[in-house]
Amino acid sequence: MSVSREAAPRVDAVSPRLLHQEVADRLRAAIIRGDFRPGQRLREPELARMLALSRGPVREALRKLEQEGLVTTLPHQGASVVAIEAKALDDAIAIRRFLEERCARVALSRATAADLLELGRCLRSMEDGIDARDHFASAEYDFRFHERLIQIGDSDTIRRVWNLLAGRMRLYLNESNRAMARAGRDVVRSHRAIADALAAHDAPALERAIDQHFAETRESLLGRSRSSAEPESAEDLTALVAASLEAY
Repeated sequence: MSVSREAAPRVDAVSPRLLHQEVADRLRAAIIRGDFRPGQRLREPELARMLALSRGPVREALRKLEQEGLVTTLPHQGASVVAIEAKALDDAIAIRRFLEERCARVALSRATAADLLELGRCLRSMEDGIDARDHFASAEYDFRFHERLIQIGDSDTIRRVWNLLAGRMRLYLNESNRAMARAGRDVVRSHRAIADALAAHDAPALERAIDQHFAETRESLLGRSRSSAEPESAEDLTALVAASLEAY
């Protein structure tokens, strides 16, 4: 007589790639929230203990965040959160403006009802975050608003360069939203002007809205504004974009 045997329990293996991705996601959110401040050291042993993991996934996660521009690594010093420096901020704002202006012009004729609906959702979620004093949430939907503009523009080259800035952009947006909230300024207004101009297919209004938005962004982050009558030269922007592509 045969004896039936219960099947051995099966547990799927955990992918190391997924583990380090999860670590990267958690560290990214903590950096953007401000739990780790700009310039703060990120020591592998401490992070591994904090996450109850070995150092391997932590090391891989830090490498990924370095590629995104959120972490910097120096010889004999290890990893640290990228510092927010005026020159780097100014360059990032200049590149973003150049790229987003190009995509916004294309979006005037390409934006669909679904695109406009999604931009509206981002605006409402930004407002909800601001009302709840959740700067991390408002910055996240601020990022998604701009990300949608880039997607509507539908340029692989622009998307590649813009993605190089994505990590630092999230960090900068969080700082910008905090600064504007402290100053009692409306973070959503200039975004809404961009969305309204797209919906109306109004090119002059779109240009004015983008000028205003980036002037506010520069002022909130750098404590100063540059007149829209003094834009960065085409040569300067071309050099910045070329440098970003070379780093890709």
